[in-house]
Amino acid sequence: SVTLQAGGDITIGALAQIGAGTTLNLVAAFGDVDAHGAATINGIVEATNDVLISARDNVSLGANVESQNTNVTITSTNADIIRTAGTVSALNGTIALTAGGADGDISSVFVDAVTLSFSGAGTGDVTIRDVGAAATNTNISGSTGSGQIIVRAIDGDLTISGAISTTNYVELQVDNGDLLRSGAGSIVTANSALFKVNDLGLGDGNI
Repeated sequence: SVTLQAGGDITIGALAQIGAGTTLNLVAAFGDVDAHGAATINGIVEATNDVLISARDNVSLGANVESQNTNVTITSTNADIIRTAGTVSALNGTIALTAGGADGDISSVFVDAVTLSFSGAGTGDVTIRDVGAAATNTNISGSTGSGQIIVRAIDGDLTISGAISTTNYVELQVDNGDLLRSGAGSIVTANSALFKVNDLGLGDGNI
């Protein structure tokens, strides 16, 4: 396994690439007395097994982050997870996204995984796009406090496999597949929910 720990920020430059044959762990603000440290990922990060990225401040995603066999876990203890480019992939496992603080956003993150769990915080909004291939399914669950939750799948199915909850608005959209529910899947909101399923030729368009 490979572990990188920084007392302040961790920055992976655009020309860099970090890989591990087993597990890769990137930790910003490790043991930092002022409890600050961000992670900026502008170069490819990949591992055969788990990829773990954690920071006290923002985690900024500007390149692909991939686990080939297991899971990807990205955590910002006090701030946001923000994407400008790239996809977070766990083709045989789970992606877990956790933002923190009073306004913990998960912003425009592209994912490709078997299972997706997310947790915004406070007034933070969650916007996620599932870019998995056609004829694939992603199990989803997650929450935020009083922010919006918007999850959109481009080519595969979405299955609500656990609670999706906020006091605000929930929108689930599937462009080329089905929107399904299994097990303990539920929508919990004090506001409103929109379920939108399009049939653009690759799926049945069922709810």
